[in-house]
Amino acid sequence: LNKKHILDKPHMWFIQLLCGIKTNRLQIMKQKLIIFTLFLFSLSNVYSQTEETKSLNEYNSGKTEKYSSNGLGKSQGLKIHYKYPRSWKSIEGERPHVIRKFAQSDNYVLSILLVNKIEEEFTSQELNEFFTTEGLKTILPNGASYISSNPNLKIEGLKAGSIEFTNSATRMNRYFYSHNLNYVFIYKKYFVLVQFMVVNKPNESNSSVNERYNKIEPLFYQMFNSIVIDYIWE
Repeated sequence: LNKKHILDKPHMWFIQLLCGIKTNRLQIMKQKLIIFTLFLFSLSNVYSQTEETKSLNEYNSGKTEKYSSNGLGKSQGLKIHYKYPRSWKSIEGERPHVIRKFAQSDNYVLSILLVNKIEEEFTSQELNEFFTTEGLKTILPNGASYISSNPNLKIEGLKAGSIEFTNSATRMNRYFYSHNLNYVFIYKKYFVLVQFMVVNKPNESNSSVNERYNKIEPLFYQMFNSIVIDYIWE
């Protein structure tokens, strides 16, 4: 607007000025809203990753606790030791063969120790047949989606393997999705399964669960590798 326009039509100038002020305010408010929305999005993204990152960093910095079965209860004589992040909860297993359950502080990442003792030791042939891709697939739950496996691992000098998969189910109108990694080894008459699972939060997408799994998967390897069995080398 020039001076002549203002002097000739003062009422129009005033209206345009007010409109300009309103427009500028709206633009400022929109910009603030966009910035705030982006901030909330980044904050929620950071929060969703915080617990997984915290667990991994905690373990890597040596802040761990050790569980020892002492051969009691469901461990059926097997004396096994296992390290987990200090902030995780150690919970008595409710189901058969579950000797211990460990949960991240938000309860959406779990580790479960299972021990099953049979009457006779596994033969070399049985071990060789089980520690194959097809053998490991036999421990998949019904309906699980296979991703990958490694039948050539070792733990405490014993044959071991791992299998990665996803699984989903509905219980009481709640949809559950989990991204899982199972490690398994056999020692004498003991079949030992170490389960890791990343479980969906309410309304969380499957892809988000998979992202959290990828972030914390290195911790699963380290936790399994922490296993010690008493007297195995004697």
